[in-house]
Order: sequence, then C-alpha cells, then structure tokens
Amino acid sequence: MAVLIPAAARTKLVANGRRSHLDAYDPAPVVKLFTPDANATWLLYDIDPEDPDRAYALCDLGLGYPEMGPVSLAEIAAIRGRFRLPVERDLYFHSDAPISAWANAARAASRIVEPTPLDLASSHLQASQQPTTLKPESSPMIVSVYHHDFPLAPADLTLVARVAAPAETTDAALEYAWRAIQNIDGSWSRGPRLSDGSPNGDYRPEIEVVAPLPVIDGKVFGLRSSMVGDVFEIDGRRFRVANLGFDEIVAA
Repeated sequence: MAVLIPAAARTKLVANGRRSHLDAYDPAPVVKLFTPDANATWLLYDIDPEDPDRAYALCDLGLGYPEMGPVSLAEIAAIRGRFRLPVERDLYFHSDAPISAWANAARAASRIVEPTPLDLASSHLQASQQPTTLKPESSPMIVSVYHHDFPLAPADLTLVARVAAPAETTDAALEYAWRAIQNIDGSWSRGPRLSDGSPNGDYRPEIEVVAPLPVIDGKVFGLRSSMVGDVFEIDGRRFRVANLGFDEIVAA
C-alpha cells in the first residue's frame, strides 16, 4: 500500500484522523484511488491514527450509490478489475474543496464528480449551521445506536449499543459513533480479545454493548456493523444513517 499512498499523503491523512472529533471537521480529500478496469473510486480523507489500515473515504463502486465510511486499505490494494489490473492512485488529483462538497456532488450525480459552486455553497452553509454550544471535555456525548432488522422488517429497531463520544457537537458525535460501530479489524461488540485469544482491533472501551450477541449452532458471533437505515439518537434527537451522512428524523 506504500506505493498507493506516499509517505507525505499518509502523514496528512493521519493528521486529519487526529482532528476527526473536532467541531466543524470537514477536510479536503487527500488521495484519489481508482480501478483502471472497473468503475470503483475512493476519495480518502483520513486514516485512523490507531489503525494504519483503517481509512475513511467517499466511496463509489459504480453502482449508483456513493457513500462515505470506513475502508480497509489492504482490501482496496487487493482488488482487481475485469482485466486483473491493480488499483491505482490518481497522480494529478488535488482538491481544495472539502469532502462534504464532494459528497453533495456525488449525492446529486449518483457517482463521484467534481463539486460545482453550488455544492461548495451548500457545504459552507452546512458548516455555518453547525451547533456552537460546546460540551466540556469531561462530559462525552452519549449516542444510542439502533439497528434495523434488514431485510425482514427494516422498520423494527433494536437498541444495540451506547457510545460515549468525546465530541463537542452533534455532528462530530454522530461521526464518531458511526466509526466506532464498524467491524474492520475484529468485532466492535466483543471484548479486548477475540475468541481465539488474538487482539480485537475494533474494541473500544467507550462502547457499551446493550444487545445480546447472537449464538448460532453454539457459536457466539459479534453484532454487525452499522449500515444505511440504522438510527442514532442523541439527547432525544434521532438521525437515520443515509448513503452520505445522516438525516434527522422529524416527527410528523
């Protein structure tokens, strides 16, 4: 993966990751990866400082549903298209536009495209409307995470976890909780070690697991990653996970 992400770019991505809990976090994408013989594109905007394989990106797999979320750099490096060509880095990619502007453009076009002035204006408006009331560092924001019963009963919600997010705004807390409830290098709902004794890379002490773990044929499994359609709740306000970000649920 060193060829795909040069040292300078990786340093910048990790630095972005260290700021991901801050108010108004909206960095510009740093690296663009793509498949030369398929339709997949990733715009990387940060790397988890505690896990060098876990990055966050605006992802477009060519299916018409671009979304933002965590990715495994090792898995991306292993992808091959129809002609078995490896993933490449766009050597000429540079962006001054924040990732939210790229997300706005991708939402409108159903694929990753260059942001327009309207996308940039929308991004700036979203930033200006973020809450300004801060909570003290000693008081994390509690995010309740509800999973829906996909695909049998998507309207049925089950409380699976509470995340003590060290964030100052609702947007930052939602982003933090989304990242925490992902199975990338283990299982977020298991303890510090997996059943085979190996370290659980997804264990986070700030997560309180509420739902019982599923047992199949006598074997205990972890809970799934959060996905589109799940619901996050903070201080009585509910937000549904969308393809890109969160949509607040407003009572009729």
